[in-house]
Amino acid sequence: MPIVGDYRVLDVSGSSVRLVRAVSARSGEGFVYDTNLPGRVAKIYHTPPTNHTVNKLRHMIAHPPDDPERGRGHASIAWPEQLLRHNGQVVGFTMPKAPPGRQLVVAMSPKQRRQWAPDFLWDALVLAARNTATAFEQVHAKGHVIGDVKPENILVSTEARVTLVDNDSFQVVESSGVVHYCQVYTPGFLPVELFGRDLKTTRRTAAHDAFGLGVLTYKLLMCGAHPFVGGWRGRGEEPAQDDDCVRLGSFVHLASSPMVPRPTVLPLEALPQEVQALFFRCFAQGQTDPSARPSARDWRLAMEVLLRSLTRCGTYPTRHFHYHGASCPWCALLHGQQVDYFDARSQRTVVSQPPVTPHPKPAPPRVVVPRKKPNYLAYAAAILVVVLALVISYALRPGPSRPPAPAAVQESSTPSVPVVPVVAPPAPETVPSEPPVAQPQPSVSEVQAQPEKVGRARMVPPDLVAVGSPTQVPLEGLASGSREAQERQRLVASELGLPVEVKTAKTGIVFCLIPAGTFAMGSPSSEAQRSSDETEHQVTLTKAFYCGKFEVTQGQWQQVMGTNPSSFQNAGANAPVETVSWEDCQAFLKKLCQTEGVPEGTYRLLTEAEWEYACRAGTQTPFAYGNDLDSSMANFNGNYPYGAGRKGQYRQTTVAVGSFRPNAWGLYDMHGNVWEWCQDWYANYASGSVTDPLGPASGVGRVHRGGSWLHLGGRCRSAGRYWFTPGPRNHYVGLRLARTTASYP
Repeated sequence: MPIVGDYRVLDVSGSSVRLVRAVSARSGEGFVYDTNLPGRVAKIYHTPPTNHTVNKLRHMIAHPPDDPERGRGHASIAWPEQLLRHNGQVVGFTMPKAPPGRQLVVAMSPKQRRQWAPDFLWDALVLAARNTATAFEQVHAKGHVIGDVKPENILVSTEARVTLVDNDSFQVVESSGVVHYCQVYTPGFLPVELFGRDLKTTRRTAAHDAFGLGVLTYKLLMCGAHPFVGGWRGRGEEPAQDDDCVRLGSFVHLASSPMVPRPTVLPLEALPQEVQALFFRCFAQGQTDPSARPSARDWRLAMEVLLRSLTRCGTYPTRHFHYHGASCPWCALLHGQQVDYFDARSQRTVVSQPPVTPHPKPAPPRVVVPRKKPNYLAYAAAILVVVLALVISYALRPGPSRPPAPAAVQESSTPSVPVVPVVAPPAPETVPSEPPVAQPQPSVSEVQAQPEKVGRARMVPPDLVAVGSPTQVPLEGLASGSREAQERQRLVASELGLPVEVKTAKTGIVFCLIPAGTFAMGSPSSEAQRSSDETEHQVTLTKAFYCGKFEVTQGQWQQVMGTNPSSFQNAGANAPVETVSWEDCQAFLKKLCQTEGVPEGTYRLLTEAEWEYACRAGTQTPFAYGNDLDSSMANFNGNYPYGAGRKGQYRQTTVAVGSFRPNAWGLYDMHGNVWEWCQDWYANYASGSVTDPLGPASGVGRVHRGGSWLHLGGRCRSAGRYWFTPGPRNHYVGLRLARTTASYP
């Protein structure tokens, strides 16, 4: 039976805590009570805890994880705070009180979610996944492991805020090395490598939690479906339990799996490519290599990007989905399978515009909150303030001034030379600019999700200078995946406290921040003009890095080396340097490091994997622009365009860097102009998925990438590879730089 009374708190003041009422049903270990302490509850054990448990609690109290929601009046981690004693004996502890909500399993179940909070829509499910990953990330940052990952130990509010509960079951390790194991697990959330292990003596890791977090995320996005459970197509009897499916490795999206996704589940293709890749890392590659599973940070960043890419269906505003270029997937499920996850028919709003177009304008991510009575006085005051601001702004407006220079000739980013005119080609496979698509007014009040900052400010290295307020790259004419890549770049820069663009302090070479991530390197067998050495495989880059915004120019080479070896000096100082060997590049890099006053190796060539990752900038098409290439898009032999590109100009020379549109990460001339030396020796790709590949230890030739003014359009593809021995010089090969940032995750 629950008890009520006064218990002494073990603190300096020795003040008492009054237990008001039990707020939880009887559990295996004890009751949770409301207390007279604001925002605090108490867990009281049925029987006094052992000395081992008390030592664990003391360690947890001394080493709490950072709670990113603490400053907002919400506890996302119900961590032990103070021990409670009764008659001189420890009987429990206090912890933050979770706000009203339900277990996360309720949000995962369409039926239960509809009964509890009918306005808890898919955008709220995505935000709940993001907030769950954030809480996991903070726990792992302190070296703790959750262990028994399950939705019943996570509470979620109607605003999609989450709270991890039952924290005293987590695995913690004392500074003396004593391990307090998590001895329990929940079927369907335990990774296969722990099957059959004695959990009372098994030390778990964040990689084990990563499996459970992946399952939680999948079930949230897929409205309760388990990633290993679907329609059975294998031989023999269908597995009866979730654990049997995990042991079998039946991830439903694998071609070789004996399970297939049920037709009533959201198609995986409705999610961003990056999210799809994370699921494959977690449930396919992670089955044999637990270290390959995405971290909590990976999931958090991916969910933040997904949140910002959501749009609402033009027919049913209760449906949110990734704008990726297809029609509303929830409509497809309703019409094809008669499945309605978000009460579209009962809540349909009549609107004047037609259903969502193939490329809708993304709506801001929003989370439903209870409806409030309008404050008309506040509205009137706000309008008055805006009017006054406009009047003052007009009165103080400056006189006429020259219009700003085009982006390609801004002092902070691009050399000031005339540029080659760029004509945007038709690109049926590309992401358009944001058209002014009217969105229907929601039937309930919404508030935009603002993910809290969990990063920390860093000092920009002394050899670099931030480029103030770089212009955001327009997405018109870029392939699908560009928008998510650009958003990820911005998020990672904010998290790390680093500028998106920097330039070297003495030589002015501009770099763009490239976030860590996973991508498909190489080309599919169906890609035209591919070579046999472009075997498609998954690559994960675990560190962010700075990549040269442009190819190194003749002027920059002259400034560092004192000479200009280029064959096309008539193209100007802002044309890329060429006629340089790989060995020449190493000498340039060594002298650049000396000039900028940094250790040798700080500036280097990109690895081949870094180069292709930076070139693609989130895309999977042959070019960052889509499936086609002509000479209005890049400098190559325009007599031989690619795909549906039109035959065009063959310039027979290099042109100034920055003459064509950049990719989503702000990098220019990744296709054409000059080939770019990479650091790697050339060889066939390693089989299977790889992490941070550096290429072979030795070889005959060094890789270069990107195509040139001399070569055909097919040579300029993102996956195209070529090599030369390190010594020869060619008038169509130059270089692009990377700056080592090994300490940046």
